[in-house]
Amino acid sequence: MSPMPNDSPDFFVERTRRMLEYAGEARDFVRRAAGWSETGDADAAAVCRLWALADELDATVCETLTAFGEALFGERFELDITRGAEVEPALSPMEPYVKYTCAWTAKLGEDIWVSVVLSSFEELEVQDSSGGVYALPFPLRGAAALSETLGEAFFHALLVVS
Repeated sequence: MSPMPNDSPDFFVERTRRMLEYAGEARDFVRRAAGWSETGDADAAAVCRLWALADELDATVCETLTAFGEALFGERFELDITRGAEVEPALSPMEPYVKYTCAWTAKLGEDIWVSVVLSSFEELEVQDSSGGVYALPFPLRGAAALSETLGEAFFHALLVVS
């Protein structure tokens, strides 16, 4: 599967199939992560899309993070892939603000890490353990921008401990 979007109808048909396959699991995830509310179906749809988009980025992000992790962290490097939800302060008195995420994290212990994070709002960014946050273009159109941004993040994460 191509890591980047293209113009082929087959590409989007396959994405839609994956989204439909994720529907039941996404509903369960939304129930566990944020509780079910009036926005439950909309949240589940956003999670289906998020997971399908993450599928498309997975190979590129894993390969690039692994290259940096192995080169800079060595044998103790770990790659962790997670799905999550961040509950933010309410935008209105009625509902909390929930942002769903997929994250790929290269770790050296608990204190030094670099993550690529895709959110349900189709925001793609790199975060590091020094507190750095670096925006990436979305959709990602190749590994060059990712590699450059990861280089910056790994530098800052490791600079703090050197």
